[in-house]
Amino acid sequence: MFNFFKKKKKKYPVTKIELHFFKSLITILPRKYHYLLPQINDDFLIAFKENVLGFKDSYTFLLNAKLEPTFINKKLPHFFILQNIKIWNKL
Repeated sequence: MFNFFKKKKKKYPVTKIELHFFKSLITILPRKYHYLLPQINDDFLIAFKENVLGFKDSYTFLLNAKLEPTFINKKLPHFFILQNIKIWNKL
């Protein structure tokens, strides 16, 4: 009805391992995406949560709005979708 009782999506803090993962991911992307590297830090990336649109296994980053003007470039796309990334843990 009014979604009064709807559960809020849980926020997950960004860990050092995830920061390292995203930096590594960007370095294997084409060079034109390397400008994203300075944005991968624990001051700018606050947390992530499940995508509000309900896509399965899809997450959205929560950014520090105070630092956003530092990284904004209106010539570039506003968002990116990285998909079909598979990760295996070696035991």
